[in-house]
Amino acid sequence: MLLGSTQALASPLLQSRAGSNSVYVSQVGDSNLSVVRQASGSDASTASVVQNGDDNDSLVDQRTGGHTAGIGQAGTGNLASILQDGASGNVAQVVQTGSQNQAAISQMAATAQNTAVAIQTGERNVATVDQTGSGNSTLLAQSGNDNQMQVGQLGDSNTLIWTQTGSNLSAPIVQMQGGQTLTINQLGIR
Repeated sequence: MLLGSTQALASPLLQSRAGSNSVYVSQVGDSNLSVVRQASGSDASTASVVQNGDDNDSLVDQRTGGHTAGIGQAGTGNLASILQDGASGNVAQVVQTGSQNQAAISQMAATAQNTAVAIQTGERNVATVDQTGSGNSTLLAQSGNDNQMQVGQLGDSNTLIWTQTGSNLSAPIVQMQGGQTLTINQLGIR
């Protein structure tokens, strides 16, 4: 479970058009915005959003069924989005602690079973994951300030673990074509 408690200071926008979906939204703080969209035909999808702080924004857009998405935000001015489309079985999670972090996960594939997790601790970190193949796995972890990551898993059966500890770290776009395993550890001045 991500965080807890519910307060009616900010209202989520929920749009679910299928019968067996589930949505959970908890907001504590001021001016938080959460949009969850589960389109027609997205049966058996689950979305969970927990916001604790002020001015956090989140979007979960599940266009087809059988996906799981979770967003946890603790802090101020964080932005997170998850887009899931295509075959079922995608899992995505964003956890943000700090302020003005941005994370976007896009899982769009004809065959799926992709997993992506982005964990951000600090300020002004940016992480982007695009998964268009199947059987891919990504774990991104940023601890510090002003770090950037951008990942594309275009083929099938890729595994990436990428950590950034420090500040002002970035790297070229990491693109994985198929059957690759990669671990990246970046350390910088904190």
